[in-house]
Amino acid sequence: DAIVQGTLQNETWRGLPDVMRRVDRPSALGAWSYEIADTKLARETRAGTILQLGLYSEMLAAAQGVRPEHFYVVTPGAVGPKCNGERADYHVHTYRVDDYAAYFRWIRERMLEVVALGQERIAATYYPDPVEACQVCRWAAECVRKRHEDDHLSLVAGLTSIQRRELESRSITTLTALAELPLPIPFKPKRGSVATYVRAHEQARL
Repeated sequence: DAIVQGTLQNETWRGLPDVMRRVDRPSALGAWSYEIADTKLARETRAGTILQLGLYSEMLAAAQGVRPEHFYVVTPGAVGPKCNGERADYHVHTYRVDDYAAYFRWIRERMLEVVALGQERIAATYYPDPVEACQVCRWAAECVRKRHEDDHLSLVAGLTSIQRRELESRSITTLTALAELPLPIPFKPKRGSVATYVRAHEQARL
């Protein structure tokens, strides 16, 4: 009825869905087939989860000869189906695979195009600017090292990405260059006030 932590693999893709649930829909396996269910701690389903379960569903389709109709995200919460007469402390969200299949395929093709560029071209094309996801990324330390090697403007405390782009448009691309910027500021910024850049200059000097 259920396969827990079963491995799915197809060509270069591999995944470990939490649960594959048996449903009464014919497939190459027989009079039944499976659909994916995955548990998440977040109460809202994120785009990354849709992509993950879209990939799992595609690999499952290759294994059983028929595309699953749905995938499921199980989240915490007091609202949920009854289990043995008691209210369960979880909620099951149902999603139609076909509603998200085109989105999944588009993202997958874009990712494959980037990977095909090779490591050197990727590094040259996509600079590791700091983003919110850095807090959970296993490559964060490598990116921090790269930014320190380059004396990157993101090392200036309090400098926003918009302010960085303004400075870069004026060929001020390093912490050192910002620290050596003459005062008064020799340009009128398109974004933000002059005082903001004076403060950034002083922070860079520190």
